[in-house]
Amino acid sequence: MGKKAYKVYTKEAIEIAPSDREIPIVKRKLTASKSKKNEIVLLEGLNHLFQESKTGLVSEYPQIEQTFAPKALEVISNWILKQTKRLYHEN
Repeated sequence: MGKKAYKVYTKEAIEIAPSDREIPIVKRKLTASKSKKNEIVLLEGLNHLFQESKTGLVSEYPQIEQTFAPKALEVISNWILKQTKRLYHEN
């Protein structure tokens, strides 16, 4: 079974490298890798903590009651389910 890479970015994350700069670099590296089972996802409207956010600023954190955005949970859990289904069918 080949290695898989799954990278999830959040559009409003300001604590890390901007997704618009990092995504092309990661895409090039993944394309050069031997694995063809790579996926990059950009989630709009979420901060670095995967919470729904307007600005992504740390000063906004205290006002956010959400622990983890449902859309982030859905995207990540769907990928996990897809990988485990492949694993189950490959064996």
